[in-house]
Amino acid sequence: TAITTPPPPAQQPPTQLAQLAQPQPRPAHLQTPPPSVSDDPTELLLFQRHQTIRRRHKVAARDSTVAMLASVLRELNQNDRADNSIRRWLEVELPLSFRGVSLTFLEEFAAKEDVNWLTTNGVIERVVKPMTRSEGKALIDMPSIIDPKLIGPKQPKGPDRLQPGQVQNDETYFFISHAWIQNFHVSNNPWRGGLVQGIVDSTPVHKRDSTYVWFDGFCINQHNTELAFYFDPLRSVINEVDLVKIFLQTWDDPGPLTRVWCLEEIRNAILLGKEVQICMPAAAEKSFRQAVASHRSQVLENLKKVIDRIDIKHACATRYIDKIDVMEKLDNSIGTDAMNLFCKDVFHSALMEAGGLQLTTEEKKQQKEK
Repeated sequence: TAITTPPPPAQQPPTQLAQLAQPQPRPAHLQTPPPSVSDDPTELLLFQRHQTIRRRHKVAARDSTVAMLASVLRELNQNDRADNSIRRWLEVELPLSFRGVSLTFLEEFAAKEDVNWLTTNGVIERVVKPMTRSEGKALIDMPSIIDPKLIGPKQPKGPDRLQPGQVQNDETYFFISHAWIQNFHVSNNPWRGGLVQGIVDSTPVHKRDSTYVWFDGFCINQHNTELAFYFDPLRSVINEVDLVKIFLQTWDDPGPLTRVWCLEEIRNAILLGKEVQICMPAAAEKSFRQAVASHRSQVLENLKKVIDRIDIKHACATRYIDKIDVMEKLDNSIGTDAMNLFCKDVFHSALMEAGGLQLTTEEKKQQKEK
């Protein structure tokens, strides 16, 4: 008896998730990557796919593009947990915002809430989490807490930015890099301040109404931080901002230098070609400049010691798994030694500018000899 082979089953149409995971064609403007992007293939692929997605769909904060970005991350990471999260993202809101809050809201929040002398970690645990628990969202996503008019930038950033010659608002959007162990708000103190004072004081008065800051405490859902970080928010958001500011309570504040995430934020700023600035409360910056004027050589010597502390291999994170993830990214890209050199150079330049310092020829010679 002849054996008949059953016909092959009809090919099923790809699911929505499978379609999203398929590589997207690269438009002509991405044939040559920008010089600010890493040569690492994984970094480059994520950047190109992210650019393509955002140009095609005109992403504002959240839409179906979220699922596409998630699928890209899953594909690159080969992570089952990220794969499962994609299905959740198709049904729930994005756990972070790509936009920031205005300086007006930041000042109003600090004045209204009992946060004086609290660390940022204390503010999140005692104030932000309780006030957002009922809806389980990021603070920025709750109109009952923040007026949507105080969220921005209004004008698209990144690849959707208006071209030269087009009418555009004079907006500034920056990412604040800080350590949660630093003070969030310190009022009426003659020699120091907190994160709020650092952000506000470093922004010219005439620009404060049109300046927005991406602050993780407000822009990430604090009830779902693990899910949020599958989106690689540091890279995604830093790609959108105009510059990155590093907060120091005092010029020799070691806080950010000892935190894995702060150094990772500097790395992303470097890879994406973003300007990095130091921001300090006005009282602390005044004290710094006075110290430069009266004890220049000692300040330069101590500044070098501050910079020499930077070593991501010895930096810490609240969750050890975060350090492991960051170190794996480094090992697969620029490496820890290069990372330390880049961070030291960027931090040194930013700190010198904050102090109004410019080395003389003799001082440069002395530093080389040391």
